[in-house]
Amino acid sequence: MAGESRPTVVKQLDVRLDALDVARRLADREGLVVLRSDARGALRPGDARFSFVACDPIATSNAWVPENAERDARGWGGFSSSPRWIGVVPYEAGRDQERAAWTRSPDDRPSPAIGRPTWQRYDAVVRIDHASGVLSIEGDDLAAVTRLEHALRRDEQPSRGFAVDPLGDVEAGPAHVARVREVLRLIAEGDVYQVNLARRIPFAFRGDALAAFESIVSAAPAPYGFFAELGGVTVCASSPELALEVRGVRLRTCPIKGTRPRGD
Repeated sequence: MAGESRPTVVKQLDVRLDALDVARRLADREGLVVLRSDARGALRPGDARFSFVACDPIATSNAWVPENAERDARGWGGFSSSPRWIGVVPYEAGRDQERAAWTRSPDDRPSPAIGRPTWQRYDAVVRIDHASGVLSIEGDDLAAVTRLEHALRRDEQPSRGFAVDPLGDVEAGPAHVARVREVLRLIAEGDVYQVNLARRIPFAFRGDALAAFESIVSAAPAPYGFFAELGGVTVCASSPELALEVRGVRLRTCPIKGTRPRGD
């Protein structure tokens, strides 16, 4: 990746809104994304300090890392600039790597909703600083910042509510118990040491996806919330985990399971 650094245009606004307020004002725009932070559950002071909201992407990419991703730009208050490429790298993007050629085992799993990294590039992004309450817009140029400011000064879009209708293809309880017993057998024989055994619960969704995201972060508060409309697929997430953070030359990860300090 050839990193690109460019000046960032920053405009501080005289309003006090949280990330969901901002999202509601932009709810009818294309490609809405919300990176919502909640510092109350953060592991360290300074974590989850900022939230970011954007809409109307100007480019897309399916690369693992988009080309010409910006580096080292400064944004509001001298902090690193708000993200411009925002998207998802799904677990399923690694399907080609998880089955080595020598296994020759067929992959008969159903196709995923998102099978490749999916990024959207934004020329202006709203930043909310939860420490000070300041709301600012950071963009590539004044025109991009002005467009987003005009969109933001509209009234909030009303929520249409949502409903979830479970479908009937949930794995039966005895089948799940049998799988647990098989995992215990494999652990006892030394073939595996840890298995994340899960069941899919299919359902039909009706209504407002943003309302569903609001419900998720209200019912299960966590430091990191994510909402993204990705051209026909919407992703909602809420997690206490910090997968990776890069600050200068420091790389940090804070998973909630799977690691512990070494003993004596």
